[in-house]
Amino acid sequence: RVTISVLPHGPGLHDVLREADLLNLPLRVAGAGEAPHLATPVVTVDHPGVLLSAVKRADDSSGDLIVRLAEACGERTTVTLSTPQALTSVERCNLLEEPEPDPTRGITIDGSAVSVDLAPFELVTLRLR
Repeated sequence: RVTISVLPHGPGLHDVLREADLLNLPLRVAGAGEAPHLATPVVTVDHPGVLLSAVKRADDSSGDLIVRLAEACGERTTVTLSTPQALTSVERCNLLEEPEPDPTRGITIDGSAVSVDLAPFELVTLRLR
């Protein structure tokens, strides 16, 4: 039996995005009879309308972390990313992980938290050091 939910969306899509993630990325428990091990997230995002689409190591073997975000609700917003470790720098880069002309535009770092200004529907790739 399959249950399908239709969610109306008025002024915002945040609830629809959350429900879509729950449907498309269901919780999976590994190991029969074992308590699931919950690892500390590498990156967390504080805004429900911003999707974290990728987290990976930089291709140049520098050890930097590459994070890709997408603003999905058509709103100008500021999102805060948090990491377990303090950051020394954060730069905007392109998909090839090369720095953009103004790599620190709209970015504020405070220890292990980074605030990033996003335009409506903006996709952004960040290099975290």
